[in-house]
Amino acid sequence: MSLPEQGCLACASGSENESCLGSFARIGVVRAHWDCWDRCNLSCAFCFRSRSDPIDTNKARLLLGALAYSGVTHMVFTGGDPSLRKDLSQLITYAKSFGMFVEVLTNAHHRPDELAAVLSEADLVGVSLDGATADIHDQFRNKKDNFKRVNRLLDLLDSQGKPYIVRTIISAENAASIPAMADAMHSRKMLTRWGIQQFSPVEEGYVNRDRYAISDVEYRSVVSVLMNSASQELKPKISTLSVDDRIGLYLLLNPAGAVFGRDHSTEDGTFPTVGSVFTDHLFDLSEALSFDRGKHELRYANWFKQDSR
Repeated sequence: MSLPEQGCLACASGSENESCLGSFARIGVVRAHWDCWDRCNLSCAFCFRSRSDPIDTNKARLLLGALAYSGVTHMVFTGGDPSLRKDLSQLITYAKSFGMFVEVLTNAHHRPDELAAVLSEADLVGVSLDGATADIHDQFRNKKDNFKRVNRLLDLLDSQGKPYIVRTIISAENAASIPAMADAMHSRKMLTRWGIQQFSPVEEGYVNRDRYAISDVEYRSVVSVLMNSASQELKPKISTLSVDDRIGLYLLLNPAGAVFGRDHSTEDGTFPTVGSVFTDHLFDLSEALSFDRGKHELRYANWFKQDSR
């Protein structure tokens, strides 16, 4: 049986359910995060990426078609590091053929001239930066010269007029250095958002949680100091995300296409899955997903307007 370029894969393989069309959009989901590649060229001890065997290009196209059919309009390629997928350019093009707004996250450790051509096809680039100096960031990311490569990529994106976001994780190891990043972020002309995230004890990060854990009070204190030191131009671009803020916020898929259900903070470092886009009806997945429509809209509504300009 031939499968459609856009549609519910369970419907195509068996009994049809008309409710699958637009099912995620009806509950308020318009933005999906897919850990499209679980491998990485860094070895961060706080890493929260999901682990499973990545799917090939053909299956990835089916996954994107299913998400488009469900009503997803913003596609975020995460990882691992998506830049390690040799077919990333094809997947970006395919997602955009459905009218999706595409964001690609990267740790920037590939040389910018090799990565730039692929990233230029995305609508928005996300880059990780976790310290004000090379010593702090490279130690945090466990990779020498990553700080240099991140900033080289940001320089390139600035020169190309390509919008990007910077994501920074606040943990016990780097918290004191975060406010000192404000001046550098202010100078970045194509920066649209600076995401300040509290360390979350998930996957590898759960194993090493004693090393990185930071309390809610400590996290808010760092954010307060940062906001006081940030320029008036930078402040509107700063977006915070605590551990509790993440609950019910996302439609998140692992590399194999399983959908995570997150209705509480993890107790064992992993989150349960509610099914797979390859085997379950999209409507059933939307019904099983733990999702907070109000939280999703509050966080992303203005982002969508700004990013889509």
